[in-house]
Amino acid sequence: MPFVHPFARYAVIALIFAETKSQNMKREFSHHFRNLCALIFLSCVATSLCAQVSENKNAKTLTCLAAGSEVQGSTNDLPQLCPGEPVNLNSVILNTPPDGCILRWYTDDSKKTADKLYATPESAQPGSYYPVFYDTLNQCFGITNPYQHYVAVKGIGQVYLDRDTLYNLYGVNTGDLRRTIQQPVDPRIRWYTNPNHQGQPVADPSAVGEGEYWAFMEFDNCAIPFNTGNSTSKVVMIYRPTGDCRAENKGMMLDYEQDHEIRLICPTEKANLNVKLGQPIPDGCEMRWYTTDDHSGTPYPFDQDAAPGEYFPFFYDPLNDCYSSDWELYRVTVRRPKLTPFNDTLYTEFQETTVDLGKVDGEYYGYNILWYDNPTHSGNPVQDFHAVPAGKYYPFVQRSGCFNTDSTDIFVTVLYAPVDPVKLKIKVMLQGAMAENEPKMRNDLQNLHQLPHYTPYDYEFWIGSADGHRFYWEINNPAGSAGEVVDWIRVYLFKVGEFKNPLVTRDLLIRPDGYLVDSAGVTPWFYPSAEPVYLVINHRNHMEIVSTPINNFASGDFEYDFTTSLAQASSVPGQPDQMILRNGVWCMWTGDQWVGDLPEHSRINSQDYQRVLQLFNGSFHGYANEDLNMDGFFDMTDVNLSYYSSLIGPISFFTHPTW
Repeated sequence: MPFVHPFARYAVIALIFAETKSQNMKREFSHHFRNLCALIFLSCVATSLCAQVSENKNAKTLTCLAAGSEVQGSTNDLPQLCPGEPVNLNSVILNTPPDGCILRWYTDDSKKTADKLYATPESAQPGSYYPVFYDTLNQCFGITNPYQHYVAVKGIGQVYLDRDTLYNLYGVNTGDLRRTIQQPVDPRIRWYTNPNHQGQPVADPSAVGEGEYWAFMEFDNCAIPFNTGNSTSKVVMIYRPTGDCRAENKGMMLDYEQDHEIRLICPTEKANLNVKLGQPIPDGCEMRWYTTDDHSGTPYPFDQDAAPGEYFPFFYDPLNDCYSSDWELYRVTVRRPKLTPFNDTLYTEFQETTVDLGKVDGEYYGYNILWYDNPTHSGNPVQDFHAVPAGKYYPFVQRSGCFNTDSTDIFVTVLYAPVDPVKLKIKVMLQGAMAENEPKMRNDLQNLHQLPHYTPYDYEFWIGSADGHRFYWEINNPAGSAGEVVDWIRVYLFKVGEFKNPLVTRDLLIRPDGYLVDSAGVTPWFYPSAEPVYLVINHRNHMEIVSTPINNFASGDFEYDFTTSLAQASSVPGQPDQMILRNGVWCMWTGDQWVGDLPEHSRINSQDYQRVLQLFNGSFHGYANEDLNMDGFFDMTDVNLSYYSSLIGPISFFTHPTW
């Protein structure tokens, strides 16, 4: 049935009102009411017609010649070789479009609309561009991935300065402009006494007097020889009277063939900062280390027994009370291993018996970790830490027979997946994907080869104990192991009484009949729980729903069907229904496409509607959260669905639970 705006009823009431009032009232209000009613009526008719056109269009089946094709590039970065000179985006493309297709470039990967189409890829200026193969006959796109399929044209900007103030060197009246630029100095840099490179450049940047100086980059054999006509890279050289300084002009302090880190392991091991020096201390001077880069404060007194931290080296002339430099860019870093894992529990995969301790990320800073099965590193370390059985494992670092500690309370626990996990058969329907007159969903995105191989739920809002299958290569093949697929869907399992940390997080596939399966096409399994649990269903453009408490989730096989009754979803008192009835089955509300705002935005309101309205253009767009009926198009059907959902304004139990 075509969508009719709720304002239509007010148009009818307004007409009756205008016809039944007294003649005086009629003359006053009739004209305005009639104009308003006419506009509302025409809007409703137009909306209904658009919806009917959209429904007819959705009924057709497209054969996309670009389906499954991906653009391959040699690089994501394409620098300008000359200032202002355009670059050819097509020069980095390695493969050719499929037959009947062309290569297109867009300036916004989320909006493949006419206003975002980049028409001159052979002469691109600085910016980010997204390539995709396009089927001109069927008006559809190939696979896009904004994290891999993009080219960033790097412009030539201003010269970067490490500092904007310079003082004369000790014993002379001049300063060295090169000290304001990180080493090594680019030979193309030129210095001028004005911001517009007028006149001749500074002849000797290493010896300039008091004044203001601007840095430019000059390019040979370029139509535009300078990086800019108005430099903002300004240095002020300030003269200050000084005596002779024996510590000055002694070159770089550190040995640049060495690593600038000192990694301590033994508890009794000392860090001697001076071993990192690149040259001897000048006659009459002393070595000073500071924890600041401008030798402010007091010198660090323990240069041969330094604690973990960062230290900056300076030569000091006590006779003339001067330093080797006003500030020092380079430093020595002293570390001791923390060995603190970010994840302290690992589970084996279902029916597997070992896990890889190499997956345990932590603050290791390049240390080689030895894993032991005891907290005092007695016996031998684990021989193959890539395949360890269930147990507790303790990390240590060793050098020349000395360990970082004799005993540790840091460990990683490895647990087996349950031998008999709970198999949970879940059924749920998505309002947006529902077929016209059947209690099933359409798999248009799969037929159009637009479903992503990777789960779209890649934001790490929570880390559960089981991440499920995040990749399915055959997702756009209805004959694949999972069969016909509507989309990816995320499932959480929480203890009743809190929505803080899920017991389990699974990314699954939803079939047209509403059942959730993994990439092998089988019913998903979950770790059992002795406590009552909530089942939470999350979809990228539908509002989350929460089951009623499942009291017995310790063992066995279960089925939870959200579609049979509104009571299957936990409700929020005084709020709209948690689901909507379509074709005789209860469905998740479509319209909540703000997947990145979980759980603060588990509702549908005017923000969602305005986003759909802004992107509405009636064209094919592929896989997008704002495509609410999941047919690949941004059209009036999506606008109508969003408008109605936002008008009702459902809010999820997930956001406002009542325990």
